[in-house]
Amino acid sequence: MLRKGTPVRSVVAAQTTYRAYKEDLRRDFSSRCGYCDALDEFFGGVRGYQIDHFAPKSLFPEWLLEYRNLVYSCPFCNRAKSNKWIGDDKNIPNDGSSGFVDPCDPDLDNHLERDNHGRIRAKTDLGRYMIANLNLSLIRHQFVWQTQKMDELLGELLELEARLSADTEHYRSVLQEIARVTREHREYRRRAFEA
Repeated sequence: MLRKGTPVRSVVAAQTTYRAYKEDLRRDFSSRCGYCDALDEFFGGVRGYQIDHFAPKSLFPEWLLEYRNLVYSCPFCNRAKSNKWIGDDKNIPNDGSSGFVDPCDPDLDNHLERDNHGRIRAKTDLGRYMIANLNLSLIRHQFVWQTQKMDELLGELLELEARLSADTEHYRSVLQEIARVTREHREYRRRAFEA
């Protein structure tokens, strides 16, 4: 699977500027980029994240404030997608081999996946188009995924450590060292993003 879950846009009150939807989008997208699934904490939180107009606002200004057209996005995916669109109909995002799939559409998982190392891989021609046009093959996407995975594994390690018996001291010391290094890495990231 490419992502933790499929985001679902909720029904929200109409706003006078699309930026006013940012907190709603953050909640609906679970603080993750709709395209690469990176948590916003890796890019300065909600302040560092951007709002993509799925059907580009430059081509379809009438959808500027349309919540169902907005995507919570990391700056890298937002800039890569920019105003790319395959035609002149805002309701047709792809032709089956070119274009995009709305991140809130469960069909996205039929076109993209991650391998065991966190690399984003295409399952279809449309997936290949999205990887190329969103720059999803860049190493940063793999690095962020691996870092998120380390955080998940740290939680599992801490649970396992609590269950180990005294006769497994060697295993306990290995787990403690892995947990220590992972905690230090997490603290470094926290400090780096606060600067």
